[in-house]
Amino acid sequence: LQDIDYIAGLALRIAENLAGASEGPAVESWVGKCLDLSKAYKQMGVHPKHRHLSVIFFHDLNAQPKYYVANSLMFGASAAVYSFNRVSRSLWFLLNRMLMIPCGVFYDDFPMFQPASLAEDADLAASQLLDLLGWRHAKTGSKALPFQSVFNVLGCRLDLSDLCNGRLVLENKPGRIDRLVELLKQIHAEGALTRHQGQILHGLMRYACGFFSG
Repeated sequence: LQDIDYIAGLALRIAENLAGASEGPAVESWVGKCLDLSKAYKQMGVHPKHRHLSVIFFHDLNAQPKYYVANSLMFGASAAVYSFNRVSRSLWFLLNRMLMIPCGVFYDDFPMFQPASLAEDADLAASQLLDLLGWRHAKTGSKALPFQSVFNVLGCRLDLSDLCNGRLVLENKPGRIDRLVELLKQIHAEGALTRHQGQILHGLMRYACGFFSG
């Protein structure tokens, strides 16, 4: 998986290639966005010969057995992640090689970079490619924002406004630190830390400082 370390490294690699140039992409701002597949697992059908392996069984409230046969890839199946990642990696390859869009892939998210002057065309081309391949993806709403100099990616915020000068800024996305501070204030006011609060606090603090591990 191409995590935030990979995305940051890709951005800095772009900055290195721009350094010293006096024309073209090096003299304009760069922008980015995160392309998101819609309900990605639901778009991968189960082969008819394999449907007997995609059965969900449980007892209902009346202790009666219930069986459901899945028509699409099931979240949590032992091979689901590996199978899906092979497909999403193929889409990543096409975006990079066919459309020449520098991008990464993390499950169903595709962080992309472009010079500002080409951003609109790149956005349209990527969307049309997915449409041609039959992949539904976010086209409206919070998961379909346009290319921007500052954008959210993989749980953090990436600032490309000074990328041409070799400077990249990663920070927590809005709200994460506020939630952490609010929880700490609550624990301080109560004078005690419950097991559940400790688990939440551990998760928030781990993520808040984990995105710069590379």
